Amino acid sequence: TNNDTLVEWASSLPLGVSSTNVGPSPDQIRDQLRNYAAMLRDPDIMDAYRHTEGLGWSDNNNDDESSHPFLYNIGLFHANQRLINEFWSPGLASYLAFDTNDTLCCDNMPAEDEHVFHFRSFKADLRDPRKLFGWGFAELRPEPAAELLAGTLARGSKVVIVSGRAVGNRTDMYREAFERRGFATREAPGQSGLQDFCFLSHVRASFWGVQKSTYATWSTLTNMHLRNATLYGVEYPSRTRKIPIEDIQPLDKDVAKVVHFPILFVKDEDVW
Repeated sequence: TNNDTLVEWASSLPLGVSSTNVGPSPDQIRDQLRNYAAMLRDPDIMDAYRHTEGLGWSDNNNDDESSHPFLYNIGLFHANQRLINEFWSPGLASYLAFDTNDTLCCDNMPAEDEHVFHFRSFKADLRDPRKLFGWGFAELRPEPAAELLAGTLARGSKVVIVSGRAVGNRTDMYREAFERRGFATREAPGQSGLQDFCFLSHVRASFWGVQKSTYATWSTLTNMHLRNATLYGVEYPSRTRKIPIEDIQPLDKDVAKVVHFPILFVKDEDVW
């Protein structure tokens, strides 16, 4: 293996697009990740990589022997739960570090004892109720959500609501429902999407969000200090696309200790 072979290999990676024309298909992503993993295991390729100028690689405290070539994405990239199960590893979070000293990236942060509820508000994206409900993007309304939290949290627990895309006064409705359950509740201040993501990725106590939200899912997978996460799925009569149970259950034993994917069977009026 020489440098020319390495550059040729890198340029030949399949990019492709899925049937929706928004990015690589799951099979193409899987193939690329497998190629990448094979490259990491090939000492000749790795040696050539480290001695080729102009190729990006992680510094890992400037330790050449443990550094890895960068993977970067062009266009949209969506890793579904099955791919996450297949390729996730505990070291992932260290590659996706936040610049907590830059307020444009991370501003307001959760306290050590604050529990966080994230309301994704898919209604802001899916105005057609047939798609919102039929495709499974509806979320728990305030009272059922408060009941979910009350199953594990004691009265007086501190709860923060993060709902940067909330429609109308829905955030207030969640806050009022949580307060009726005796929780000391506050809303995260108005932040950018990146600042909200940094906030969610630094929760320590516990976190609740909807399973359909990749925003919520990735915030748990990039959180190195989270003690418990509940990414709930909801099945209701008007839902036509059912939850693929075999896809969402975490296979990694370390993930399974922290991240839980309960499926709640509710009435149509319990979601919005």
